Amino acid sequence: MQAPSLDYRGPDPQVTTGALIALLLLAAVQLVAPSAVPELGILGACVILVDVLAMLARPASAPDFWPGTPPALEWWELTRPTLLIVLGLVWALLISRWLTLRVLAVAVGALVAFQGAVMMASDERSRTIGLVALGAIAVLGIGLYLWEQLWPWVGLAVISVTALVFIAVIDTGGTVTAFLASGLVLLAGAGGAAWLRANQAARPQIK
Repeated sequence: MQAPSLDYRGPDPQVTTGALIALLLLAAVQLVAPSAVPELGILGACVILVDVLAMLARPASAPDFWPGTPPALEWWELTRPTLLIVLGLVWALLISRWLTLRVLAVAVGALVAFQGAVMMASDERSRTIGLVALGAIAVLGIGLYLWEQLWPWVGLAVISVTALVFIAVIDTGGTVTAFLASGLVLLAGAGGAAWLRANQAARPQIK
């Protein structure tokens, strides 16, 4: 039996046009008077455009909802979280180097990437891919912190591992066990991050 579907019309032209206009205006403001405010606005407009691209990748015949067991995962369903991960990492790794407050830019970019990975891991059909993505982001965060010593990277690693443990445990151990396990991981990660930061600060600076 075919799953019922609503009349899918694709992305809203007004939303798409508004996001593009906002992106151009904020880019112009950034050129004239650079600050963190237009930079955050630019990232927000890019997130909206990611949603637009994800809608364009969706087939018109795809169901909006289904009774009972969900259908098999389709490639287009991974478009939005994948683009969010790419956008967040590109913003944090590359674009942040040309922005006014790099630490803030790295932090918000890392959160966007984290959101994309959590979206994957929250869907039971793409859970394995999402957990792998969270683990990869955690390893990347530790490596980048050791390289650049910017606190958002170690923060990204800690919250990624915490989310990974919570999502992995909740199906088998229940909500209470998941909260307990992720809480312990969060405490251990916070302690490890504090030790790592103190250890890095104690090293002699070699010119």
